[in-house]
Amino acid sequence: MNWRIETLGPAHVGAAMKMALDEGWNPGLADAHTFHDADPDAFMGCVDAEDRLLACISIARYGPKHGFLGFYICAPDWRGCGIGWALWQAALARVGRIGIALDGVVAQQEKYRRSGFAYAHANLRYGGTPGPLADTAHVCPLAECDPIRLAAYDTDLFGLSRPRFLGAWLAQQGATGVCLLDEGIIRGYGLSRPCHDGTKIGPLFAEDDAAARILFTALTRDISGPVFLDAPATNAAAGRMAREAGLSPVFETARMIRGDYPAIDPCRTYGITSFEFG
Repeated sequence: MNWRIETLGPAHVGAAMKMALDEGWNPGLADAHTFHDADPDAFMGCVDAEDRLLACISIARYGPKHGFLGFYICAPDWRGCGIGWALWQAALARVGRIGIALDGVVAQQEKYRRSGFAYAHANLRYGGTPGPLADTAHVCPLAECDPIRLAAYDTDLFGLSRPRFLGAWLAQQGATGVCLLDEGIIRGYGLSRPCHDGTKIGPLFAEDDAAARILFTALTRDISGPVFLDAPATNAAAGRMAREAGLSPVFETARMIRGDYPAIDPCRTYGITSFEFG
């Protein structure tokens, strides 16, 4: 077999999105550009002599001590050949012994455990056509929110500072971001982005259930197709909100962690930003 492992450029990152789409992961329409802008060195892949992507993986770096692993996919025709395992080892070796988290397919938990990952909690993807939950009179566009305060708020809930990712994520094409302010104090914010199937909400961070419902309604009120929300199972209020809006569980992942990695805020995280980048 003639293949090589390398850092992926924009074209191959686009091919990785296609692989994710083929797996039913439903990436955002602008994810390839957004993820590459957020961390150009995050993606690695196995590429054959004709420059075709055979397998991919990403580890997005958040500072010198932490990273988030995603997009671990091998093309069906190449499974069982060892290239996925070789890529996995190369990616982990490149970042060293930093703290890493991932949201993995539940059936693959044992494989991740063998590489030192421990189970933290489940995440549930809810999907459906939502109805309104609250009045949205006090919601404002993210552009009206002070960017320094917003970055600090995001760090508080995500657990890590991610200014480069946040800049790329909030500026992505087609996205809509909203913020809830109380006399200049942030009570929550969220973002929706168009995907190949419907729209995903993420993140959805809020101080309480009432704020989350206001933000969720503001983000979904003008959407006619299906909406998807990835909520940590540790936040029961997020699940109730999703169900009361008309969404149902459609998919589950396992948050797993290797080494020292901060936990998300279980009470104020109503929607995870991305299963692929954290």
